[in-house]
Amino acid sequence: MQQSASNINAPKNALKAVNTENRHSITEKLTQFYSSFSASSMAQINTLYAKNIVFRDPIHEVKGLTDLHDYFLGMMKKTSTCEFEFLDFSENSFYTWKMHFTHPKVNGGKQVSVDGVSHIKVDDKSHLITYQQDYYDMGSMLYEHLPILGWSIDKLKNRMK
Repeated sequence: MQQSASNINAPKNALKAVNTENRHSITEKLTQFYSSFSASSMAQINTLYAKNIVFRDPIHEVKGLTDLHDYFLGMMKKTSTCEFEFLDFSENSFYTWKMHFTHPKVNGGKQVSVDGVSHIKVDDKSHLITYQQDYYDMGSMLYEHLPILGWSIDKLKNRMK
């Protein structure tokens, strides 16, 4: 599904940034869920994300817990390993992280690491994530590691130095 710039039609109270009381709990849940991002962690998805979750990244926009679950499982089937290392978080619910993954068709099957940031919003009542927008560089994640495209990108970077 393509990303959309449209407004999210959710109640204002459902899209508040994480308050101080919930931040520790959310951080702990995120760290636990993503530290070993695998099919077995999917059993915990409903303790972290709300049923009406809106999840966006540079590849997709997913709405609803079932679709998010399916999206994550689809990603996992394509990678050999995938884990996230949370580096920091801010008052406004921005989490910085580093994703480490291996994919048999990317970078010769060797590990790739990508820096990213997630902006999350949590429902005050349920303490579940209702919105997550991930930001990361698709070039460093994928394009630079593909045989022909990677070579071309490397040549362009060298010309710009």
